[in-house]
Amino acid sequence: MAKPASSLTVVPKATNTPLQNAGHAWLAHLRAEGRSIKTLYDRERNLFAIVFPHLVKFGVTEPAKITSRVLDRLAVALADGGRSPGTVATYMRDVKAFLRWLTNEGALEKTPAVPRVSQPVRHPEVLTDAEYKRLVAAAERQHMRDGLIVRMMGEAGLRASEVADLREQDLLELTGGRYQLRVVGKGNKERLASLPPDLGRDIRRYPTGGRPG
Repeated sequence: MAKPASSLTVVPKATNTPLQNAGHAWLAHLRAEGRSIKTLYDRERNLFAIVFPHLVKFGVTEPAKITSRVLDRLAVALADGGRSPGTVATYMRDVKAFLRWLTNEGALEKTPAVPRVSQPVRHPEVLTDAEYKRLVAAAERQHMRDGLIVRMMGEAGLRASEVADLREQDLLELTGGRYQLRVVGKGNKERLASLPPDLGRDIRRYPTGGRPG
């Protein structure tokens, strides 16, 4: 039997906090700037799944309550969660960018100081010349294209995703036998990558017209 209307419990509709509304507005701003889907996803996850829940525990539900002391507590709480210094630094960089945007928008009078997270110096492992030559040779035995991909990454510093996005017209032949590649990297930012002359010539001679990907 249905309950009379007077005995029904009304559950209030959940509403966003001012802090969450500000976060959504920032993401909309980044989207309007043309940031990549991955960048938008990372920023949304870092703020809404990691940073904001900690701020709520500190009683912070609006941007104006974010102080330098709160940010110090946030950095400590993130580190205590077992995260690496590099991960904590990434979260705090996003917080800093968010707060700077709020300041530019007039939501904050000034950007509170964000603590700097110290990170251990890492020395990346690199291939020796002999190891690199063996890697290129092994790739070339599979396919000429594979060898060119390895060389563009090793000799021009391209990322795998950047190589995959190359088009025929991205190879630029300059005067004096010089070559460059027009590369679109993170955040859809375009740059020119210089190529060793022999690599530029090999890419130009590739049957597909300069697009080994």
